[in-house]
Amino acid sequence: MNGFALPVVSILIGAQILAFFGISLPVVQVGGGLVVIAAGWKLLNQADDDDKAPVSHSKPPGAAYLSRQAFYPLTLPLTVGPGSISVAIAVGANRAPGSEARWTLPAAALLG
Repeated sequence: MNGFALPVVSILIGAQILAFFGISLPVVQVGGGLVVIAAGWKLLNQADDDDKAPVSHSKPPGAAYLSRQAFYPLTLPLTVGPGSISVAIAVGANRAPGSEARWTLPAAALLG
C-alpha cells in the first residue's frame, strides 16, 4: 500500500510540497538521479557471497520474517525510492495549467 500511495501522492501534490519548502524541480531531479546512481554503483560493487559457508538453522524462518526481508532491502529503495519519487513529481509538475479540475490526471496516476 505504501508503494502505491507514495508515487500517487508525489504526482498529485509533489509540486506544491516542493513550492512550500522552496525547492526547485531540477534540484529534485538531479538529487533523485544521483541517489539512483549511488544505489546502482553499490549493488554493482558489492562483494559476492559465494565463498561464505551456508548457515544452517535449527528451524526454517517463518513467512512473516521472509516477507519483511524480501520487501525492504531491495524492493523499497529501488522501486519507490528517490528516483521514482523525483520522476513522479516531475510528471505532476509538468502538467498543463488548469488540468487540476479534470479527472484524467488522477485516473492516469492510479492506473500507472
